[in-house]
Amino acid sequence: LGLTRELANELGPRGITTVYVTPTLLDTPGTRAAFQQAHFDYVQSHTPIGQLETPEDIAGLIVFLCSPEARFVNGSAINIGGGISMH
Repeated sequence: LGLTRELANELGPRGITTVYVTPTLLDTPGTRAAFQQAHFDYVQSHTPIGQLETPEDIAGLIVFLCSPEARFVNGSAINIGGGISMH
């Protein structure tokens, strides 16, 4: 987050914004190969939404952050983990 804030200060005057997006465990073929099923079960059971996160869940946020509507979102961290950070 420190680097994100530093870049926000340095690049903001040029119209470039930075945001630290913090997803949880993504359900992808790569993570399926790297982690045991028990880890996925644990994450899913501790997420209030009750589902595993997919790349598609993050895509909409990233598209928004790249849009003109997000021009004042700068130097921030956005947790997109389905509420798992509440545990």
